[in-house]
Amino acid sequence: MKAKNKFAAMLTVVTVGLTTSLSSVQAFSESSNSENKRKPELVFPVISDVHIDDGSTADMNKFRTAMDQLNKAAPKQDAFVVVGDLTDYGYATEYDKFFSIYNEKKQADVQSMFTMGNHDYWNGLSVEKAQDRFLEKSGMDSLYYHKKVNGYDFITLSPENGNTHGLYSVNQINWLGEKLAAAEKENPDQPIFVFLHQHIKDTVYGSDLWGTQENKELLYDTLKKHPQSYYFFRPFSLST
Repeated sequence: MKAKNKFAAMLTVVTVGLTTSLSSVQAFSESSNSENKRKPELVFPVISDVHIDDGSTADMNKFRTAMDQLNKAAPKQDAFVVVGDLTDYGYATEYDKFFSIYNEKKQADVQSMFTMGNHDYWNGLSVEKAQDRFLEKSGMDSLYYHKKVNGYDFITLSPENGNTHGLYSVNQINWLGEKLAAAEKENPDQPIFVFLHQHIKDTVYGSDLWGTQENKELLYDTLKKHPQSYYFFRPFSLST
């Protein structure tokens, strides 16, 4: 069986940006379960752009609702991925509010993964100090990293400054290539999941207006070499 056909049969994933209504999440889950009676091997929600803001409680209320609905739609999750812009400005108090909700609502055995977004840099700190704050608050070991979830490879990247378009360095992209090659060698027919905040410019709807530009050819070509990789970025989007 080809990897992408197998993928459809084994995976339950909910992708949502918190700028949209979540009313369809439960319907998605019920439809998926009714159409496919096979128990999924892997379940992981993917969200982004939570944008917790010190100046408003609306985003906190929306985040609580999102977590409640995702837990209802996917009551047994293996992983939970937040693909950047956890905060609106990357203030310590914003991170604290984000994680007070996340830690209260997350499922006990879930593997949590977070990436930075451009907004998480917009706090007046140097790039290095903004990254240090993200790592301290999120508990992640590094800015970009690789994890195994139920035997499947999860690879997360983060932009390396606060530029809206997103900067992914040659070093980071080369690291991605090494991880993709190793994962493919270990399991040639198995999907690989890659997460980053910004889409690549001129690749999907709307990306003619903005998206990762610097090193975009290297990033695109690195992903293209591994067609079994599934590339998740900010809200509403899944590219294969």
